[in-house]
Amino acid sequence: MKSVLISIQPEYVFEIVCGFKTSEVRKTFPKNIELPFRVYIYCTKGNINYPFASEDADMVSYILNGSVIGYFDCINYCCISDLYSLNPNLMNKSNLTFNKLKDYSKGKLLYFWNFEKCNEYFPRKSLEDFGLKRAPQDWCYVEVDESISGELL
Repeated sequence: MKSVLISIQPEYVFEIVCGFKTSEVRKTFPKNIELPFRVYIYCTKGNINYPFASEDADMVSYILNGSVIGYFDCINYCCISDLYSLNPNLMNKSNLTFNKLKDYSKGKLLYFWNFEKCNEYFPRKSLEDFGLKRAPQDWCYVEVDESISGELL
């Protein structure tokens, strides 16, 4: 199955895991890929530990940094060229302010990758599990064996 592995900063991974963010904003979108497609989430390295709740556990502190923490299924996307015409609901799903979106876009197209929920891995996966030696700057295609699914929280 054709999938994508995406690098996301820890603060945004936390928002995705907690369900505050259900749209990931990027300047590009995969070509020749059928919807829905799986997006594996690599949490970039940083000095941040986030506490969050899962359905099966009390509030626990996990270190997300430098691992593939889970995935979401991209169910649809929106391409936006004019932020002033942006649907407020879509902006809310991204959990980003208008000014953050404007600064990020620098007048270019933005793609909102929409999803419903994040599925977390326990234990976390490494980049090597996906045949990668280093994380992508933004995102990359990955061919993933179904056995990678592992245990989900």
